[in-house]
Amino acid sequence: MSERRAPGFTASLREQIILGNKTQTRIICKPQPEYGIVGCLMSGTGFALIRSDGGCSCKPVTSPHGQPGDVWALREPMHQEFTTSDADAANGCLAVYADDQVVIDRRTGRCACYDWERETLASISMPLWAARDSVTLKRVWVERVRDISEEDAFAEGIVEMEWGMWQPPGTASLDGGTTYHPFKERRVEGRFHSGDATGPEHCLGSARHAFGNRWNSLHAKPNPVYLRDIKGGTTKSLDHYVSHPWEDVQETREYLGKPWIVLGNPWVWCFEFGDYQRGPGRKMEKKR
Repeated sequence: MSERRAPGFTASLREQIILGNKTQTRIICKPQPEYGIVGCLMSGTGFALIRSDGGCSCKPVTSPHGQPGDVWALREPMHQEFTTSDADAANGCLAVYADDQVVIDRRTGRCACYDWERETLASISMPLWAARDSVTLKRVWVERVRDISEEDAFAEGIVEMEWGMWQPPGTASLDGGTTYHPFKERRVEGRFHSGDATGPEHCLGSARHAFGNRWNSLHAKPNPVYLRDIKGGTTKSLDHYVSHPWEDVQETREYLGKPWIVLGNPWVWCFEFGDYQRGPGRKMEKKR
């Protein structure tokens, strides 16, 4: 068992994890396998690359993000709060969690005064020792993103509601994005969404489709891929763009004069987690 930093969840997604509403997440496999991945007892890791002829290569594929039993420390943004008292001046600053303005308690032994150049620190740069919340990985597997089941889509934090019976708890999307528009494949009036719907017109006909909409809001846009001019150098040059949309599309397009590689329905690492551990200073209580 090891402790490592969790993926960069937004504040609203961290809240859903804390409340027990989100118990799974999916991360794109990088690089994408050329012919796919298959379960393999001979690989030593349970998964292996598929050969060009469709057979199993027995070459092991291992998740770089953790294995069952590992602990994920949930990251969150921080900022510095400068004070004028003698005690605080000796330490330089206080580190504060940006989500709820709770000061890190150094008496816990997990935290200490942390010094960084900027006044704010993004969650992706949060040091491991500063994490006050954690979850434990229960299950790890690999599949293509469209293979997600209806049950697993709910575990990803998708919400179901009957309009007219109760109102949604706000208008913010679970991943901090914008309103997700229905897919063309929608056939019936939906009641599933990612936490952002303010009316039935924003809902979809299944939890899978709602998850797909959220996936596209994060991964369908072209993302730049840079190459370094010299090995180990700091100068970067834009080489191409890449995206990993929900739709099962494999093609190369053009975007801003550069190749745009579309790798739809990508292979993803799937993680199921639980055993949320509440850290010091956390105001939010988990619902049972």
